[in-house]
Amino acid sequence: MPKKKKKIDDVEEKKPDASKDEEAHESPIKTIVPVTPVHDELKDLIEKNIKWSQVIYNQNKKIKHRMTMMVIGNYMRLLLIVAPIIIGIIYLPPLMSSLWEQYSSMLGLQGVPLTDIGEIFKQLRGTGSQIDPSQIQEILNQVPR
Repeated sequence: MPKKKKKIDDVEEKKPDASKDEEAHESPIKTIVPVTPVHDELKDLIEKNIKWSQVIYNQNKKIKHRMTMMVIGNYMRLLLIVAPIIIGIIYLPPLMSSLWEQYSSMLGLQGVPLTDIGEIFKQLRGTGSQIDPSQIQEILNQVPR
């Protein structure tokens, strides 16, 4: 029977103390995470990641600013090309008509509109390389007034 007594003593030793259970339930569980080299490495990696993210953010900010300036520059170039064309379309016809009136009076082509000049030159080319003043007078007489 001594063997049985030993087993009972072993079981009693293995039972947890009631006082320990009560302390565990009464106080909140406090776990202390020990600082290990793995945690230090993770902390360093996170700090490096934040620094690199800040550098990339600053680069992207500069790139965005540069792209905005490029778009504005392209619009300015377009304006510099298109604006003179539009201004020319608006202001050149009245200028050309006044110039045509001045030169036509000097050349004796009074009453011939500016739009008929192309017709006159086409007819002059068809007559040959030598043009007589009489041929010019005939062509001018054919143009409606």
